[in-house]
Amino acid sequence: MISQSLVEKAKELHGHICPFVVLGLRAS
Repeated sequence: MISQSLVEKAKELHGHICPFVVLGLRAS
């Protein structure tokens, strides 16, 4: 089972990384 804290951490990381990915795609 995946712990709730791990799920929250994954969502947090996802929220931080996504904007950088979008900016990277636009820049290239």
